[in-house]
Amino acid sequence: MKKPLSLPLAVRVPSPAPTVDEARAKLGGRAESDARAGSVVRASETIGVVVFARDDETWVWIGEGRLQKCAPSALATHDGETPRELERVVADVRVFASLREGARVRYMADAAELRDGVLAEKCRFGALVATPMGGIVAVAFRRLWPVGVTSD
Repeated sequence: MKKPLSLPLAVRVPSPAPTVDEARAKLGGRAESDARAGSVVRASETIGVVVFARDDETWVWIGEGRLQKCAPSALATHDGETPRELERVVADVRVFASLREGARVRYMADAAELRDGVLAEKCRFGALVATPMGGIVAVAFRRLWPVGVTSD
């Protein structure tokens, strides 16, 4: 007697890659932050890092990859010591803030592999990067550096 075959209960259909417009939207839309990016602030009882600020719009990293939109009037400068878990975020925000469209950049791909490209569009929380093969990839701000600089 032949061994019975098991049929899959569900077939995984690979999801299509996002469009450039979808990727741009996920990264918060094309925008350039002002000089407040990288500031350590207090919002109520939470200490966070300003990732993006312009006019009356401020986005604050509040931990574990979470961002919160805050009114600038709801934020106060944190004068104490920067919490250890935020020090690397501050450094990453400042590096990202220094990047300009058209710059050669290095980014961490999905498989923890570093690749090079050109910053095509800077967004609130990351960038669209043009690859040497002619594609566009969406990269979060914490995975993006100028060429010649990498993460620890």
